[in-house]
Amino acid sequence: MSYNPATHSPDSSPSYDVFLSFAGPDREQGRRFYAHLGKAGLRVFFDEHSIEVGKSITAEIQHGISSSKLFVAYYSRHLTYRDACQAELCAAYIAAQQSGNSGRLIVINPEESTDHIFPKSLTDSEHLISTASFMPNSTTWMTSITQAISKQALSLDGGIGIVPNNHHPNRRGPRKFWTHNITRYPRLWDIHTALTDNNTGGLVKPEYSSVLVTGQPGVGKTSTVNRYIHYFGAAFSNVYWQQYDRSNSPLNIQQIGAADQSDRFTLRVVDNIPADISLDDFHRLLPPAPNTCNILIGLNNRLQNILPTVTIEDLSPEEARAFISRYRSPESDTENEALDRLVDRMSRNASIVHQMALKLEDMQGIISYDDL
Repeated sequence: MSYNPATHSPDSSPSYDVFLSFAGPDREQGRRFYAHLGKAGLRVFFDEHSIEVGKSITAEIQHGISSSKLFVAYYSRHLTYRDACQAELCAAYIAAQQSGNSGRLIVINPEESTDHIFPKSLTDSEHLISTASFMPNSTTWMTSITQAISKQALSLDGGIGIVPNNHHPNRRGPRKFWTHNITRYPRLWDIHTALTDNNTGGLVKPEYSSVLVTGQPGVGKTSTVNRYIHYFGAAFSNVYWQQYDRSNSPLNIQQIGAADQSDRFTLRVVDNIPADISLDDFHRLLPPAPNTCNILIGLNNRLQNILPTVTIEDLSPEEARAFISRYRSPESDTENEALDRLVDRMSRNASIVHQMALKLEDMQGIISYDDL
């Protein structure tokens, strides 16, 4: 996927040198970095000091990202599943991608490994300026990182790029969604990487940018793609969602592309791809269409040999617990313990967990976690 940088030019006179992003549990470390970077003479966007009372937090964050030279994430394991942090990272990533400034995303990694960092491209030396070579709380560690960030920030002109306001693009066609969702951020990044890297197999023409999202029935394939659109929608001008039906002709993407005057890409989602789809039917799903990305959802082993594939699996115990809690939050230590026992003994297929959560929500005060 490529973009036209001319229409997404970065701020020529950025207000900040660094936009600092961190998870809530790492706030003290964030404050220390804010102080060190400030002493080094850098202008730092830090939520406690940079967002004015009464102003839209989302708008202020978008402005802070687009008017900063560097986006710096303190990427501990806490950040991987924090909604606000991942929203900031998505916005910065899309802005940098569209303006050709991908090198302006910096990761501070206080952990011993990088398995918690997504997208995986951020573990490259271009982005990763720190590992746990020093003790994370040591002055030497903090000073070394500050010097590296300062050197890079002072060598740059202009901001990261414009953060598109359209986080929810024009969307056509049916869609499914639950009242609450559990967002599998690593899989969302896998989908976006597959679309933007265009690492397709030999049977798919180069003009396509497509990915297959697969997994067993009920694991949450459709809901995961819904969440992808929610977080990465700013990368696209339109989303067309259709259910696969052999009797229907595919959407006329050529006409869609001609009608769309935006320089951003169009995303097409085709849900319920059958396991026995023929290669001829598969190719008819993907008519030549410049500036179009495709997400195909279904369980099909044959397509896994043709397209980049993201596999959705059952929820982890932590994800299942968080999902149920969004429908019915435990109100005591006893309920917390009962919820842990329920998660340990139940299937963690997303649809089954969802049904269980709905039952607990509907019958609150009548049944307990231990009754299921």
